[in-house]
Amino acid sequence: MANNSHIRIIEESPIRNGLDTFRVSFKSIYEGRSLSYTSDALNHLTNTDIQNSTLDLLFALRNLSTTRLLPSKTSHGTLQNDLRKLISAAASKAFDSSCTPWLHKTSSFVNSSEYRQDVNRVLKSELGPLYIGLPDFRSIFFRGVSSLQSVSDTVFEKYTKGRNTLFTKGWKGWPKNANQEDILNYSTAERKLDIGFVSNANVEKDTPYQWS
Repeated sequence: MANNSHIRIIEESPIRNGLDTFRVSFKSIYEGRSLSYTSDALNHLTNTDIQNSTLDLLFALRNLSTTRLLPSKTSHGTLQNDLRKLISAAASKAFDSSCTPWLHKTSSFVNSSEYRQDVNRVLKSELGPLYIGLPDFRSIFFRGVSSLQSVSDTVFEKYTKGRNTLFTKGWKGWPKNANQEDILNYSTAERKLDIGFVSNANVEKDTPYQWS
């Protein structure tokens, strides 16, 4: 959860045009290579191009007043101190662009444990900051929804009654051991055919058929 003082610093010291110089520099590299402005185009830039762009961005961030005020989350001092370390690393002769941008997206993952260790980092890059334990989230976010509480109570009550209840001291079918595979299996909806079209006018309920 973001600290209120941190939020105030960000609100009082917006970036505005602080990254304009970097944008111009980065745009000139793309135009010089006749590349479109997509993440895939980074694969066509040279190591020097990426190193120079990385340094331009880090210097631009270092010069923002916000980075001089916000504390570091990894060490003592401010974010500006962290940026100095990054600048030193990016300026090194050992800089390797193949280790720099992470271009995977969640859509590029296959169902393999080979990539699961990277999912969290990719989700963060796609979704942005994730906050847990926000106070009064429900009342603030859903305050415009009329009769939300009464409707929610009515729907939940239906889940707890009848012969085949969905909730009795817990949701029906929820795994006792909350391991990954069982949770994924529980979350996967069963697929059923709602409507089908057949060309055989004499087809009956148990008539075999092929479909894809």
